[in-house]
Amino acid sequence: MPPAAPPPADTPAIPDASTYQAPDPMPLPPGAPADQALWRKALDEGNSLSTVRAEAAKLQWKAHNGKYETRLTERARGKSEAEAARLKEVARKVLAAWDTNHALTTSQWPVDPTRGCQYQALQLESAMNISDGPAKSAMMAPAKEDANRCIEAAEAILGRVRRSNQDLDKALAEADAALAPVAAPASSGAPAAK
Repeated sequence: MPPAAPPPADTPAIPDASTYQAPDPMPLPPGAPADQALWRKALDEGNSLSTVRAEAAKLQWKAHNGKYETRLTERARGKSEAEAARLKEVARKVLAAWDTNHALTTSQWPVDPTRGCQYQALQLESAMNISDGPAKSAMMAPAKEDANRCIEAAEAILGRVRRSNQDLDKALAEADAALAPVAAPASSGAPAAK
């Protein structure tokens, strides 16, 4: 069998895919490492806001679809007074945690809940891309102040929503445990009489 003919000279070589390096979709703007870190943190806060809001929505959906108050009230019927009171208390905790979480996620936030600190990051990035000189200095100071102020406000609301999500998740877990099927008594191992 004759050797394979080399490709014509005008045919481009197929690049080796193993060496392909995708470009960074968010390259750091030029500047001091502290300014770059501030820029990155301003962008990351927006992602964190989206994540905690999605988690809150998921928990609220579970609370809504789980019909915990109805199911726990039904489970309480026919139980001892103490057990019925415990189940009603579990239902109360779910409703209280759910109300708090819903009120918090639908209230006016100190930062835009969708965009986070993206505008402040863009303002800072624009200032970082200016050539060194008086114009850059004049833009950097207020851009850094705005970014820091936004990050501080975002972190405050993030902390509150995370705690509220944890409280609702804990209340739902307690309700799920209270609603779990009761295990049947273990058999004694003796064969049943026929």
